[in-house]
Amino acid sequence: RHPEVALSRLLPLLEDDQARAAAIDIFGGVGDVRAIPDLGGLMLGGRLGEDDLVHLAGALGEIGGGEACRLLAQLRQALTPGQSALQQEIEIAVQAAHCE
Repeated sequence: RHPEVALSRLLPLLEDDQARAAAIDIFGGVGDVRAIPDLGGLMLGGRLGEDDLVHLAGALGEIGGGEACRLLAQLRQALTPGQSALQQEIEIAVQAAHCE
């Protein structure tokens, strides 16, 4: 109902290791493209584990749009062998966001 309030309250949680995954999921559920720069910055910071990246891919898929698709492409390019759960989530997110 008030996505700007949700965004402002959730942003600090992206720095909290315990709350990050839930905050990312909520950003996806809200579906507001204004969250993408913060999610992108989090992704590019290089501090996320695979589980957080899975949540991030899902949120980007839910939000959609050109910038989300660019970030999903970057995630896909950075995949390493053995990250099958992340690879699967990226593929689902790419389809959900209508990137291809």
